[in-house]
Amino acid sequence: MSSKQIIHIRSKDVNQLSAGLNTHFNVNLKQPIAVGLHNNALISVIAAEIPYSFYCISHSIGNNKFYYDDSHFVFPNQNYDVDSILSQINLNTPFTASFNEYTCKILFTNNDVVSHTIKISLSNSAQLLGLTFDGDSYTIPSGASFSGKGILDLASVHSLLVRCDLASANIQSSKNGNSTILQSIPVNVNPYEVIYLNNSNSITVSEISTHKIDMISFRITDQNSNLINMNHVNYEFTLQVEILKNDNFIELKEDKVVKNTIVKNEVLEDKKDEKTNIDLSYDNEESLLDLLLED
Repeated sequence: MSSKQIIHIRSKDVNQLSAGLNTHFNVNLKQPIAVGLHNNALISVIAAEIPYSFYCISHSIGNNKFYYDDSHFVFPNQNYDVDSILSQINLNTPFTASFNEYTCKILFTNNDVVSHTIKISLSNSAQLLGLTFDGDSYTIPSGASFSGKGILDLASVHSLLVRCDLASANIQSSKNGNSTILQSIPVNVNPYEVIYLNNSNSITVSEISTHKIDMISFRITDQNSNLINMNHVNYEFTLQVEILKNDNFIELKEDKVVKNTIVKNEVLEDKKDEKTNIDLSYDNEESLLDLLLED
């Protein structure tokens, strides 16, 4: 036997926990959901409508800095295509950047009269720009060029991960073991469209350990646990909480009652011949048992 509760959440109605970001918040339920001491609760995100209003390069997701020599350049927070990426590199660094559409790689050419060094380990934009390399930095001599091992990756947010503070007993991640992720929502539309989660998607059901649900803390992050910056655009999603009676507890309780009844009846049968003038009616059965056990 089970019962279900539906919770509709609108980002504009909740208590924001991180300044300037509406993807970290608390939901306080005016009518708490009682799970019970011996029941299980299953929670899932069954629907979502989230505008694609976040940027592929931003301070929030930590991929906007490019270090070279003793200086660095910060990409403005915005969406980019190949041409706008190349333009920013050419305007703000000593390198000339070009793009190979067949390999999807950026070629960094040093046309200066001196060598310049790309600080790969310091540049949080390295993965996006395809600058994966065995070392921490790479020095490009005058007149030489360099491409990293990776490709230009402008799909920087692969999925939106809805996380909550309710402990999950059946969901694990490759990094942290038991996971706080309720649902992974794929980013499968273009910027400025709406990302939908519905019955056509794979819905994750999380088992939680709590006796009562009255407040839930949520975070919506990218695949690297960075809070998503929605740029003050609101969104909605829907939770389903299903309460399941713990059959194991019920069976254990009933089994204990049956065993106690059997033991009591056996004691009565063994002792009743030794006692006389005792009322064996239902009302005095407990008194009888106490009396018999005195021996």
